[in-house]
Amino acid sequence: MIIWVYVAMCMSIEERARVYNDAIKLLNHVCSSIHDNYQPISEHHRYYKDPIFEATRQNAYEVVQQIVLRFPNAIWSANEDGHNIVQYAVINRSENVYNVLYQMNKHKNTYKTIKDPSQNNLLHLAARLAPASRLN
Repeated sequence: MIIWVYVAMCMSIEERARVYNDAIKLLNHVCSSIHDNYQPISEHHRYYKDPIFEATRQNAYEVVQQIVLRFPNAIWSANEDGHNIVQYAVINRSENVYNVLYQMNKHKNTYKTIKDPSQNNLLHLAARLAPASRLN
């Protein structure tokens, strides 16, 4: 992590833009490859589940958006605690991910009523103490 910060600080704006664009192209290529080459569709979740939860934790809304555009059912994936992507975004205070998902999905009112395995709704999850990385 420290090395990446140092490298990012030494890069020019043009270099950062190129790296960003290359990363988006790579993400699109990987999503396309999974979508086109792995059948049946019910098996796609094993390829996007971990990346979408990690992107949500890091508030990488572009990654989440691309995955959900290619795999709409990804929004209903559950992690080991039984939380879906929207709930996980609230728990991790990933406001950009939450906003993108809210705008993309036609089930906006459903988010408010869905409960996790402990019977917590989004307001309960939002009331939890934020992760340590978000408190500073």
